[in-house]
Amino acid sequence: MPKISVIIPVYKVEEYLKRCVDSVIGQTLRDIEIILVDDGSPDNCPAICDEYAKKDDRVRVIHKKNGGVSEARNVGIEAALGEFIGFVDPDDYIEADMYEYLYDLVKKENAEISMCEFFHCYQGKEPEKNEEISVETVDSETAIYYVLESKRASMTLVNKIYKHEIFDDNLRFPVGKVQEDAFLIVDILDRAKKVVISNFQKYYYYHRMNSITTMHFSEHDFDCIEAFDYDYKRCCEINREYLEPVARMRCCWVRFFVLDKMALAGVKNTEQRSKIIKYLKANKSFILKNDVLTMGRKLSFISLYFGFGIYRALVKQNAKRNKKRYE
Repeated sequence: MPKISVIIPVYKVEEYLKRCVDSVIGQTLRDIEIILVDDGSPDNCPAICDEYAKKDDRVRVIHKKNGGVSEARNVGIEAALGEFIGFVDPDDYIEADMYEYLYDLVKKENAEISMCEFFHCYQGKEPEKNEEISVETVDSETAIYYVLESKRASMTLVNKIYKHEIFDDNLRFPVGKVQEDAFLIVDILDRAKKVVISNFQKYYYYHRMNSITTMHFSEHDFDCIEAFDYDYKRCCEINREYLEPVARMRCCWVRFFVLDKMALAGVKNTEQRSKIIKYLKANKSFILKNDVLTMGRKLSFISLYFGFGIYRALVKQNAKRNKKRYE
């Protein structure tokens, strides 16, 4: 049994794949298996995967028909043999000691999950580095709070390792949905007794420029709302008094996120847009008093009372500022 099974879903990432896999193969923790799930990629990715399997017997390749990242991760989970499971996205890469660091944390604290922090990478810019390192061991409810708050821990699954048993009982990613991490993170954390949270940056999260400068809208963006509404329901079941406020903040945040994308894309989906605005206005007092939502977000919310055109103008102005920031 390897200590960690690292699952990498592969689809149309020929430009980035070798950098990613090299960073995993080069881990200081050698006792790992690397599961490359070729999700029917139409480019040279399948051949690249097979090349790595020939060079390193820790690499296993699974070729399958295209079904999306959730299905690919699920296939990887089914095949995993490790004591722990980790995920890496194929356009990202990791520090050479990331998995040794995360494994040492869970063993030292007798925890089921450990997580590190990201380097946020933008083309042509040096990533910012945390000056002070902190490590905290918390229970599952505190970990859920931290993840939903997104100040001390991130919602994404890729910068963490999980005890294999957490994925027993058919806990799997929802196939056909986007924001698959949000659909699963609360259920995952709820199955842990101890979670170790470190802000030591070990994972290089690569932001492609088109994700910053263009907010393409898709009907799948409504999956994001569905995911956080599900998390809200689960949080109320787990500990309503403690978790409900932070879960409701996330429900408001994701509606702003989708509304922004609709505004930038000029979408005139009046029924869905009206539902989102109605929800936000119903939470007016909560939004204005919340100390996690930014002042800019609160001002844009107020603008909704003067018409969607004003809201759209504010969103476009903010998008231009972000574009200049990353140019």
